[in-house]
Amino acid sequence: MTPHNPVELVPYDPQWPADFRRIGSRLLTWLPQALSIDHIGSTSIAGMIAKPLIDIDIVLPGLEHIRRCHSGASGGRLRTARQSL
Repeated sequence: MTPHNPVELVPYDPQWPADFRRIGSRLLTWLPQALSIDHIGSTSIAGMIAKPLIDIDIVLPGLEHIRRCHSGASGGRLRTARQSL
């Protein structure tokens, strides 16, 4: 069995919404065609303990936009869901 790393949970940080706005603005410059960029997950819920990671959902008109943008991105992780029809 593979050992698991412990999950770090921290008290709500009132700075998280501002962090998302800053990151979201930067993402919008890379992906101006984004249909939406939303703060999701536990850090988006005021007062909730959470892993100190800002989860962001980006909706694009197609996957070709990811390939174009990915070469200009630095840091963070990119996880894609299957394209919906």
